[in-house]
Amino acid sequence: MVLAVALRIILNLLAVHLLAIPGIMLVAATLIARLLESYPLIGYIGTALFVCIGVEMFYEDMHRFFSGETNHGEYREFSAPLIRIG
Repeated sequence: MVLAVALRIILNLLAVHLLAIPGIMLVAATLIARLLESYPLIGYIGTALFVCIGVEMFYEDMHRFFSGETNHGEYREFSAPLIRIG
């Protein structure tokens, strides 16, 4: 009984969020479009930032690929599982 009530609440929340999120995204996209129309420099700065970050990521990945190293801080392989089930 408790599980059925909890499931009903979760499904109601899911339905509300599925209806609300597209509206929020529409409003946010409209505000961002107006901001970019008023201040086009923001768009150029954002594009330059994306290009700089993309070039840096590409350079780091190519360096790691061609150097043959695989054991980096963010690419650690764990011998034991992070979550034990059972």
